[in-house]
Amino acid sequence: MENVFLASAAQTKLHRLEAALEDVKLLAGALEGDLVQLRRELNVSATVAQSVMNHIHGAQAAVGAAQKEIAAGHLKLDALRDRFAIPVTDTGVWKESDALAGCAETGPMSQVG
Repeated sequence: MENVFLASAAQTKLHRLEAALEDVKLLAGALEGDLVQLRRELNVSATVAQSVMNHIHGAQAAVGAAQKEIAAGHLKLDALRDRFAIPVTDTGVWKESDALAGCAETGPMSQVG
């Protein structure tokens, strides 16, 4: 039973990490948009802000690489969970959003979605 609890807790943390990376991507995109708008309103050349934009793009690339690695790890964890028949419940934080309130399912992950 301890394995089920630990695996469920790990899965919850994994989902939170995935959501946090998505939040960072959204925030970086919004920052980029705000800087473009500010540059235009100040009537400043695009080359003036390019250095800052390059740093934002670098951060976005790093977050994208992190998402890729987390997703690959997620798939491997799912395979291990199935191999050892650990009945992890669906505890993803994305299930707790207001848009999906009451829609969360519980049960073995192999039976969800």
